[in-house]
Amino acid sequence: MDEEISYSSLVFKNRAAAQDGEKENLTKNSGKKNSPVPEEKQDVSIYSEVKHKALAAAASKAKEEPQVYSEVKPKAATTEPKKAGDLTTKPVEQPGKTTPAQLKVKATKRSSSPLVCLGILCLLLMAAVIFLVIKIAMVTRKQEASISELTAKNQQLNLENKNITSQTERLTVQNRFLVNKTNQLMEEKKGLENQTQWLHNQTQWLQNQTQLLQNQTQLLQNQTQWLQNQTQLLQNQTQWLQNQTQLLQNQTQLLQNKTQWLQNQTQWLQNQTQWLQNQTQWLQNQTQLLQNQTVALRKERGNLNQTLGSILTYDNFPVKDFCPNKKCQPCQTGWILFSGTCYLFYNHTSIWLTWNESRQFCQSKSADLVVINNLQEQEFISTYSAYYFDQWHGYWLGLNNLTNSKWIWIDQHEDNLKYWIPGQYGGSGPFALLVPKPNDMVPPVTQNWDTSDPSFKLRFICEQNALIISN
Repeated sequence: MDEEISYSSLVFKNRAAAQDGEKENLTKNSGKKNSPVPEEKQDVSIYSEVKHKALAAAASKAKEEPQVYSEVKPKAATTEPKKAGDLTTKPVEQPGKTTPAQLKVKATKRSSSPLVCLGILCLLLMAAVIFLVIKIAMVTRKQEASISELTAKNQQLNLENKNITSQTERLTVQNRFLVNKTNQLMEEKKGLENQTQWLHNQTQWLQNQTQLLQNQTQLLQNQTQWLQNQTQLLQNQTQWLQNQTQLLQNQTQLLQNKTQWLQNQTQWLQNQTQWLQNQTQWLQNQTQLLQNQTVALRKERGNLNQTLGSILTYDNFPVKDFCPNKKCQPCQTGWILFSGTCYLFYNHTSIWLTWNESRQFCQSKSADLVVINNLQEQEFISTYSAYYFDQWHGYWLGLNNLTNSKWIWIDQHEDNLKYWIPGQYGGSGPFALLVPKPNDMVPPVTQNWDTSDPSFKLRFICEQNALIISN
């Protein structure tokens, strides 16, 4: 922002005094950052007094107009410039806004409430107001320091001994700097106004809190009155209950006398009942003991009958196979016991037999080809059946379809399990076999039956009842 300056009068000093004054001012102002140093010696005119009119225009962007000096009078060359501390500023009170002192008076008036909580809130508000007052004072001191610095720079500009053109340019630059500082001060002032507005909002919030506490106090008083009424009612009811209790106690005493007589009668009956219960318990124990002995004898008789039946199936009973070292066992040597039945898995590596030959072999051992009756037996047989030769070889089962109508087990009952391999797997024929899978394959145990013709030779599984059934 350029400004035009018009001078009304110029008073010249003599040249020698001006040069001495300039040297002395340069010596005193050498410690300041903004003091210009003459680059070369030249003859300059020194003015002892400059009087100019008001500045032509103000800053367009500033929120408030900067100070315009109507007269600039530099001191003599030997006189020190006026210190910045000599300037004093007084904060201007803005109309329509509450000062910290007024806020404090209002907070003191509202602290008359007997509630302790409201008193604490008022103390916090007073502390906040004091803090803001201190903050405003610090900001005001900074403004005073800035104004003092601007005054010193203005005096320094008046002492420069340049020509009129350079003097005008430097005054213009300094004026722009002053405008910027003024804008900065206006922004700080706006910040203080925002803080004042915040304090006003906090005060309004405290008023709302006070009103809320008053309402709650009134509510508590109403509730206290209601409780007092309820207490009086309860006292009346208590008195009535005490009277009723006394009446009940009298009736209770009468009932206790009657109860004592009944208890004596009951005790006699209980003694008789206890004696009868003891007699009944003794009879029950004796009965249970006899029943257990009867069950054990029946089970032992069944086991002996089955053992005798198993022995009678042999023309020449193989005592050495069932009773090695004169100690009998449920199955022959090499047979596997499962659920009261002995199984022989014929795992010969090279000599395999047809279905009829396999059955004849089992019958020579007083057994027959295996008959699968349930899923548990199917899982047991699948577990002990080992994969051999290829994927079409397995173990003969006691299942056939010689009539071309239904699959019949060798004990003459129809097959209902039907654990066949899905689709056309191996060959076709009237005899069934169980096909185990390699170890790296885990087929479902309910899908491993296949069919084959009578001439096919395979391994087989024999089955017979156990000689001894263990308990």
